[in-house]
This record gives sequence, structure tokens and C-alpha cells, in this order.
Amino acid sequence: MSFLESYNYILSRLETMENGDVVNSMNQHHVTYVNSRGVSVPELKELAKSMPPDTQLANLLWNFGSRETKILSFMLEEPDKIAAERVMERILSFDNAELAEQINMYFLPHIPDSQIFCISLFISTNPYVLQTAFLLASKLYKFDIQIDIEFDKKLLEKINFFANTENVHLRRAIARALSSYGCRNLANNTLAKQVAISFQSENNIYLRWIGEEALMELEYTGVHPHH
Repeated sequence: MSFLESYNYILSRLETMENGDVVNSMNQHHVTYVNSRGVSVPELKELAKSMPPDTQLANLLWNFGSRETKILSFMLEEPDKIAAERVMERILSFDNAELAEQINMYFLPHIPDSQIFCISLFISTNPYVLQTAFLLASKLYKFDIQIDIEFDKKLLEKINFFANTENVHLRRAIARALSSYGCRNLANNTLAKQVAISFQSENNIYLRWIGEEALMELEYTGVHPHH
């Protein structure tokens, strides 16, 4: 199939897969998209498996603008063929936590210069863009790749700077980034625990929450022998 045929096929399949109960539940929780069909992520993943990655197709799906087509665009994007500027433009438009999760699950960690791109996301004050950045950092630490020491330093700076946030999704992402950083090696583990403990001692419920979450994860998972 051409990418246009694939596009039309996907839209037709999504129409038949619609789950009205899920759409109603999303609306009740103020999670709104244009033309949402209420299709689950596992179902979307199965649909994406039926066709090869295609940047042109992914672009059409993103531009259609529904929850399902945006998530499918992450699954079908070719990381080495899309310009970083276009990726940034899409992320800056994020208005919910699910998109931040899904772009990191299927696409964002695989783009070229992902560490540089991750740091560049911190120019935004949009909590879902910041969530995307911290989740990306967490993913990068979990991959068996070389992490630049400057990335380590900048991430800790951003954790300390943004930790006092009311947004629960952002807090979770910060805690995940801190714990993933700490699971990288023994030196990181020691420093991450120091940061987490310092948060716990603050007279601030948001900092204490992050400290407790990160410390729990650090003690549960331990250090991964990457270095």
C-alpha cells in the first residue's frame, strides 16, 4: 500500500474499533481530543504492526489530530528521517500526559542526538513538555548507551529546578528520572539518594513526594552495571 492508502485504511479501521464508553469516560475526566475513538494503546500497537514505519504516513496521522492517530504517528515514525524541529513543534503542543508517555515509549529515545534534544525541551514551561523531557531522560539511562557527563549535570540541575511542581504527572516523571539516573552506576546512585533525601527533608509536600518516590525506586531496583 502507498502511504495514502495506509492512511485511509487506518482511519477506516479506527472507525470500526471505536469504544464509546472509553470516549465518554475520557470526556468526564476532561481528557479531550478531536475525533477520539477510545481505542486502547495495545490495539493501536497491533494495528501499527500491520504496516512498516513511514514518515509521510506518520505526518498525516499527526496532522489528523485525534488521540489515536497521534499515538499511531509515534509508532510509525522513522526516527532518523524526521527533522528535530518538527519533533519539537509537536511536543510543544502537548496538552496531556498520555502523549508524553507514548512518544517516549515508541519513538523519542531513538532519534539522533537524543541527549541534546532532551535538554533542549527544558526551555518550555508546559508541564507536559517537561514531563516528556524527564521521561526521555529516564529512558536514556535505562538503555545501554554512553551518557555524556554534561547530560548528568544538566539533568540534576533541571530536577532541582522543576521539582517544586503541583503537576502530578510532572512529579512522577521527575521521580522516575532521578531514580533511573541513580540506577546507572554506584556514583550516580549515591548522588541520587542524597538528592532524594534532601527533598524528603524539605517542608514542601511536592518535594517530599518526589524524594519518597525516587528513594523507594532506588532501593527496589538497585544499581545496573552499565559502567
